[in-house]
Order: sequence, then structure tokens, then C-alpha cells
Amino acid sequence: MLNIQSPLSGIRSPFGRRGGFSPAILFAGGEPGVWYDPSDLTTLFQDTAGTIPVTTAGQTAGLMLDKSGNDLHATQATAAARPSYIVDADGIFIQHDLIDDALTVTLPDMGTEATVAYVTRSEVRLLEDQTISGSYTLPTQEIAGFVAIDRALTIAEKVNLIRYLASKVEGVNYGAEIDRLTLIALNAVDVFVYDTSKDSDGGAWATGYPAQMIVIGESTSVKIYDATEPDAPLHTTLDFTGYTVRAVTALSGVLSVATSTGLATFNLADGDVTVALDYTTATSPAIVNNSLNDCAMTVLPDAPIDPATGLPVPTIAVATAGGVSVIKDDGTVVDITCADASFTMSTIVDFKGSQLWMNQGNGGSVDGIFIFNTVPTADTALTLNSKSGTGANADAYYKEHPSLGDLHLVGDSSLDFNNAVSQGAIGSNDGLNHIAENPDAPKEGMVAYTTSTYNTGWMNGDIKGAFLSDTDDTDLVGGTDADRSVNDNSLTVNGTVTRSPVATGADLVAYSGFSPSNYLEQPYNSDLDFGTGDFCVMGWVKATTISANNYLVSRNSNPNAQRWDLRLNASGFPEFTVDDDTTARTASYSTNASNTGWHHYVGIYDGAGGVFLYVDGVLRASATGAALLTVSNTSAKLVVGAYAVDYITPATSSSIALLRISATAPTADQIAKIYADELPLFQNNAAATLYGASDAVTALAHDPDTGLLHVGTSAGRSVFQGLQRVGNTTTSVSTSISASGGLIVEK
Repeated sequence: MLNIQSPLSGIRSPFGRRGGFSPAILFAGGEPGVWYDPSDLTTLFQDTAGTIPVTTAGQTAGLMLDKSGNDLHATQATAAARPSYIVDADGIFIQHDLIDDALTVTLPDMGTEATVAYVTRSEVRLLEDQTISGSYTLPTQEIAGFVAIDRALTIAEKVNLIRYLASKVEGVNYGAEIDRLTLIALNAVDVFVYDTSKDSDGGAWATGYPAQMIVIGESTSVKIYDATEPDAPLHTTLDFTGYTVRAVTALSGVLSVATSTGLATFNLADGDVTVALDYTTATSPAIVNNSLNDCAMTVLPDAPIDPATGLPVPTIAVATAGGVSVIKDDGTVVDITCADASFTMSTIVDFKGSQLWMNQGNGGSVDGIFIFNTVPTADTALTLNSKSGTGANADAYYKEHPSLGDLHLVGDSSLDFNNAVSQGAIGSNDGLNHIAENPDAPKEGMVAYTTSTYNTGWMNGDIKGAFLSDTDDTDLVGGTDADRSVNDNSLTVNGTVTRSPVATGADLVAYSGFSPSNYLEQPYNSDLDFGTGDFCVMGWVKATTISANNYLVSRNSNPNAQRWDLRLNASGFPEFTVDDDTTARTASYSTNASNTGWHHYVGIYDGAGGVFLYVDGVLRASATGAALLTVSNTSAKLVVGAYAVDYITPATSSSIALLRISATAPTADQIAKIYADELPLFQNNAAATLYGASDAVTALAHDPDTGLLHVGTSAGRSVFQGLQRVGNTTTSVSTSISASGGLIVEK
């Protein structure tokens, strides 16, 4: 669905989502057309004669009766080509096999202004100015409702019909209002907001175009709307009949249109509106594959100036079925593929300044997200599961896998296609990844996972555990509590652990109620044997009045051996101790934490003898000396909320949230960022998750003017400022989002 937030006035339907509108109203005057409703079993039959009704999911339909009153029934005489009747959590569908299944109907001459509308599992489509006469085949998709009528619909009729069709599918939602441009761009395959003021000449070139444009890519056209006018009128239509549009983008006076057969570029600043493919496998220079999935543009430093326009020449990247081709500003093309030909497909590409972000995979799963800090100077084929290339190496490699990649993304071992990348954020079917890069040492960067049920906070480097990050305030009684890091090593719940919001109305919950019999525990885990290397422990703690040691997290064995722990001592002072069983070194901050609200603690051992304690983003205590011996302990267990030896001195006065353990010590700048980004999550009414119940991210867009990240799911668009969700819509997003200067376009 497409929803555009702008100064345009909205149109409110007089009916609710499942209110009183029926398509029968459209045909009350006997107008030609059809209405099919697979959810009405009385209209479905297994045979064309209508003698054998469809009664059970999985049966095929040879006849679907028309409910418009015109008796124009859809049929399929060939049994093997009949679509199936499907019932699942999303709705009720007639499902085609995408090979030869089809239902057809013979329609009267409905002229050239007919309207066709239908709903699939993911979206409503409304097609206008259709020419219909004679044999007509229904869309060969999963259809939950279909309407065709011989005329244009009024705005109110469109709104009502869209809402009616959307009500047939659980994952297709609209908010309280449908914007006027939603109706105009309902059929977009991609959307882009182009603000020409960001071009090098401040948009002076755009004398024949709006200063701010909404570019709508439809399957066979590209439409440019004037976003400077209150009603956003149509400015230009580029006819792509004979092509299939996949993606659109624009920069520096150039519009790029990715299609299933090549790339078309338009130098709008020079008046170019001729529809033709400029880059294919047959052009010189050629791109790696004609089947394009995505495109992106940037202007690199020292780009040459186009003498015809006075604007710098942009660099264009296209994601194709055979890899990524980068059309450089000097006119040459560089291809990035995979050495394993079965994993060379790319579906997404993005520029973050001069950086190139792209994915690679085999069409069912993705090898990973690759980042090049600069565009390669020659063709390169990347080794599977590696950032090594024949012509150039990728600078960073992120993947959903516990042992591969520089940083590990949320989910299982394969990052699904149909995901999204935007300016340091990565979305997949498993959730949202916020990325804070370390360009010089990618493995020492940070990632934070956000889903519909948890937010990990920032996980730095070689993360070994991310705990206490959920939003469910149900107390834990036995069982386990999840490790949300890529390692998935859960904590065992002993007794009862209380969970309650970290602040009034906040999403995140705090864990409390600790005692010698109520705590969380993890048996020996070799991942936490850090040897003589660096590591860190961090989390958020809120204490009431402290009168005895409160062990927040502890790793030790019985008898005592190599250990480390983070605690509040009997005076309420935060302390971090590392002990190699010969030397115990403690960093202690002499400030009482009792009744002072939430604090962020980071305990670090630097691998060289230094023990450090950061409080609320600032280094507050340290203890240094000779390098410690190994802190590995093959008998040690991890305990949260008590001392690991015998569960004494529990954290009875403390609440804990967002506990993380890493085999990498964060930098001071990273710690400051962690504190600044996570602090908002501990305020009243702070939202920390994706809106709704879906984890599947369908689209992403970063607004360079507001700094907000827009994240689309089937439940709506979540708006993030850092790690906090600061807003949301309830209109589902299926394909694309673009945002600039507060103007958001979404499909």
C-alpha cells in the first residue's frame, strides 16, 4: 500500500475497516462488471457446471460465481489448471500455481475507462483507464477479492473499495485516513522523494521540474508529481510500455529507472525524456545482467562536471540477478559478483556517502551484506562466505550467522531476500539491525537488534550474550530467559524473577526480585572463557536503598577461582572486579547509586592489566597493573542477580535490564554512544520495538533532514530516533519507503 504524509488533506472513509460498504453498491444501477469473493463459499465450485461445491481448503475451483448481479462467472475447464482454495491466518484466497492455473471470464465491451481492483496477500491494487472487452483472465496471484466495473470511480468509491478489499487480508491495513496521493500511487512498485535543493546547484537546474518531486515507479510507467503544490499534481509521465519497472531513484538532475531488462537513465537537467535502455549486457559499456532488482546513486568527491548541465556526474549502482554493476562517473562499469555462480544474485544496493552497500545470494537466501568503503576500480568476484575478492576485497561483511561475518545480524543462518538497507540499517524477515560501523576494524563495530518483542541495545564486537532485553512484563517462574545475541545461550530461571516496565508506560522491562533462591543462571559456557584477552560486561541498573553487597552479574566457580563480577557494594558504590586467581583487581566508583534512578555501567578488562568502570558514558574508575593471567575457568557458571559461588549477597535492592557480555572492549566513544542512545528507552512511555506483531521488515528509509529512520512492516511504519521508536502508522508497508525533509512516501 502507498501512503504519503504531506500537507495534502486526507480523505476519511465513511465506513470502518469492516464496515457497511459492499461492492454491490457499485452495481446497484446495473452497470457492467464483476465482483468475485473467494471468502463466500457459496460462490465456489470444483466443476464448471456448478454441481460440486468447494467445501474444504485445498480443493480446486473450476467455477467462481459473480456477485455483481451480472452473472459473469469465471471458469476453468481444464482440471489441472484450476486454482486452489486456500484458508490460512492471513485470509481466504484463490491461489494460482504461477504456471498454468487461471480463471477466465468473457466480459462485455467495458470501454477504455474501466476500473479493476483486487487484493493479494500483501497489497491492494487499483488499476484505472483499463480497456476491457471479451475474454479476461483474472490475475494469476493469490486473490482474496476482485472487482471490475466499466467506469472511473469517485474518490469516495475508491476509498470504500480499497478499505473493503483490505479487510479481506490480515496483513493489509490502512490507517484512519487515506491520503489523496495514496489513490494516485496505489500501484507503485517503487517510490522516491527527490529534493533538488540537495543537488550541488541547490536545485537551480530544475526550471522545468518541481523543486521537490515524488517519483512513482509503476510496472509500465514512471510518474513524477509536484510535491511543492498542495494537491501534488502529476507533472510528467514516462511510458515504459514493453518494459517492467523495478526501482527508481534520482540525483544531480539524473533519473535512473531499473527494469527487468536493463537500466534507463534520464538527464532531466538536460531535458531528456526519451524512454530507452542505456545499460544492458549488450551495450558498451555493459552491465553484468539485464534483470535489475534495485538501483542507487551518489555523487563522489571530485566527480567530473557534466558540461551540458553544470552538475557533477553521479555514480549509479544496480543490483541484478547476476551481481552488482557500478556505472562510474567516468563512464566505465565495474562488476561485483560471487566466485560461486549460484550465489551471485543481488537484490538491494545502497550508497552511504562514498560507501557501497550490497547483498549477494542465491535467490532463496543471502550470502551476506557487503560494504565497500570505496567503489572498486576493477571487476571483482567475492569468495563465498568471505569478503575476499579477486579484484578487490569488501571492507566489511555482515551476516546472520554465529561464526561468519564481521558483525552478526538478527535471525537464523540466512538473511532472506526481500529485505532492505538504508544508511546503516539492515532489515530482514527476522527484524531490524541498527549498525554503528567501525570502518577501521569492522569486527569491533556495534549492532542492535529491534523486533516486535525485544530490543537488545548496542552489542559491541564479538558479542557473547545479550540478556534481559524483552518487553514481556510477565514474571518468570522457572524455565529459561532468552539470550538475544547470535549465540542463543539462554539463562535458566531459578525460582521467580519479577519483570516490570523500566518506567511508566515504557516497553522495556527490568528484572528484579533477586534472592538466594531467585536468580538467573547459565552453566559453564566456553564462550565466556576470555583467557588473557580483553572483554566487557555492561547493563542498566536501578537501585533502591543499598545496605549490603548487590551482585548484579557474576562468573565464578566453587571453590573460588578465576572470576569476574559487576556489583554494587554495601555502600552503594558500583564496582567491577577481575581476578585471575592470583591477583584480584577492582575498579570502584565512590558514589552511592541508591535511589538515583537508572544508571549504565560498563566494566572492562583491556587485556593488558587495566580494569575500568564507566558510569553513564563516562570513565569513573580504573585499576591498573601488570597483565593478569588467564581468567578462563572451565568450572565457572554465570549468575545474574546473585554471587556465582553460593548465591549469597543477591541483588535484592536492584533492578537490571539490557545486560550484555562481549569478548571485545568498547572504545570510549562507543560507550558514550551506547549510553546516549539507550537512555531514552528508560523514560516514561518510551517505545523500543517495531510497532505491531510482525518482525519482517519490508522497507527502510532514512530521512537526511530529520535524522529519523522509517521502518516498514505489515503492521505499519515504525519511526525511530536512534534506538527509540518515536512514532508509527497503522498502514501496512509492502514494498518501499522514501523520506526527505519530513515528506514520507511509502508503498
